[in-house]
Amino acid sequence: MKPTAQEKQWLQEYLYQALTYRETYDEVYDHILLALEHKEAQPFFESTVYQIIDEDFGGSINMLNMEVDCRSAVDAEVKAQYWHNAIEWLKPPLLGYTIVILAIIFFLQRSRYALIAQGIFALIVIFVPVILISIRSFSLGKKYGDTKASIRDSGFRWLIYGFFIINMVLLRPIVILISFILQEMLGYPTKEAYLHSNFALFIGTTISMIWVIHLFSLVKLYRDEFKTGMVTS
Repeated sequence: MKPTAQEKQWLQEYLYQALTYRETYDEVYDHILLALEHKEAQPFFESTVYQIIDEDFGGSINMLNMEVDCRSAVDAEVKAQYWHNAIEWLKPPLLGYTIVILAIIFFLQRSRYALIAQGIFALIVIFVPVILISIRSFSLGKKYGDTKASIRDSGFRWLIYGFFIINMVLLRPIVILISFILQEMLGYPTKEAYLHSNFALFIGTTISMIWVIHLFSLVKLYRDEFKTGMVTS
């Protein structure tokens, strides 16, 4: 059977409400249209659609479970791509750039412009990821004329907001503990004296470099996604 324009509109509205992500919506919609070509016309179009969902997806509940499984697989893929991008900065040829950036950060921390540089750096690493995900959402909305989520959104949000959480609850406390231990072991009389030592500057430089690699990895992930058209697939 060949659905009418009105029946297609009903199918689009039904799937749009039932499914969360644009990619699964498009895939299921195309699948049902293809399956309808092999079905004979029936008095109620809705019944035919429900029959296809039962036969091909195991019912509406299993169709939603399939969407959850797809999201989990895509989340894992996004994180794997992110870690691949990050690790590349620890291997040639990007390792050379990493060393240069480390030297620049270390020099800036010892200069009279340290506070200004730290402020600018903090603004960049905090706001650039948020700007990236905002541009990404805007691009999707502009292309499709609505704000339906992409299945890759949750992976991006985890990388952006999860990194902030990990930094606050794990990385930062570890750095504070290491700094306290070093201050006591090396016999610095005050915290200020330790903070101006090469040990403290090295730790600060390393943490800053982690943030830089995180930021560059996100930017590359974002750029590659749009370059390959995954965000608009």
